[in-house]
Amino acid sequence: MKKLQKELEEVVGIERMLEESDLENLKYLDMVVKEGLRLHSPAPLLIHESIEDCEVGGFYVQKGLRIIVNIYAAQRDPIAWPEPDMFFPERFVGCNVDLCGYDFQLLPFGSGRRSCIGMQLGIIIVRLVVAQLVHCFG
Repeated sequence: MKKLQKELEEVVGIERMLEESDLENLKYLDMVVKEGLRLHSPAPLLIHESIEDCEVGGFYVQKGLRIIVNIYAAQRDPIAWPEPDMFFPERFVGCNVDLCGYDFQLLPFGSGRRSCIGMQLGIIIVRLVVAQLVHCFG
C-alpha cells in the first residue's frame, strides 16, 4: 500500500483529486489490480461449449459438450505463478500479461467471444475506486 500511495502522490499529488485521465500514468496501480483480480477473480468458473470435436490435453471433447474451466485453479497454478497464494504485485514488472483474456494464465473476465462484455468498464471502475480509496484514505 505504501508503494501505491507513493506513486499516487508522485503522479497526482495531494492537493487535488484523482481523475480518470491519471490512470494511464499509474503503472503500479495496474500491477495491484492485476494481482487482486488474479487472486480474487469475479468468476472463478467459466462455462463454455465446444464448437467442434477436438482433443485437449489427451482428452476427446465432443462438439456441443459444455466445459467448465476452473479459473481459480489456473490463476493459482504454481508453474505459472511462483508463490501463487501470496499477494505480490511486483510479479507483473516487465510482464506483458493483460486482463483481456489473451494470456491464459490470467483470465478474470474470461476470453474469446464469450468474455465479459463489461470487462473494460469493470477494469476502469476497479482502478478508479482502488486508487481513490488509497489516495484519499491511505
